[in-house]
Amino acid sequence: MSKQVKNVQLSERFKVLNREADLICGLITSGIEDLRNISKGSAYYYQSFYSLSVGLERLMKLILYLENPSTNLRSFNHNLVQLKKATKITFSVGGVLRIN
Repeated sequence: MSKQVKNVQLSERFKVLNREADLICGLITSGIEDLRNISKGSAYYYQSFYSLSVGLERLMKLILYLENPSTNLRSFNHNLVQLKKATKITFSVGGVLRIN
């Protein structure tokens, strides 16, 4: 395989990963903004938590993929607890996200 073909393949992979990162950022941002804008007494949290959970799931799967592209991401289904353990991410009060 020529160097030019490899560069095109890497460029396409980067574009796909960049789009995924943009989507993740949008989901997490949307979830946080929605939570911030909920008025007191409102019971409408579903959309906020849905956006956050999908964004965090995709972020953890992206981390796993970047660490090892051969990881079977489908085996995690939507299990955030297993994903958190596999990525070794630590969440703490105060908005700190730490990747060990």
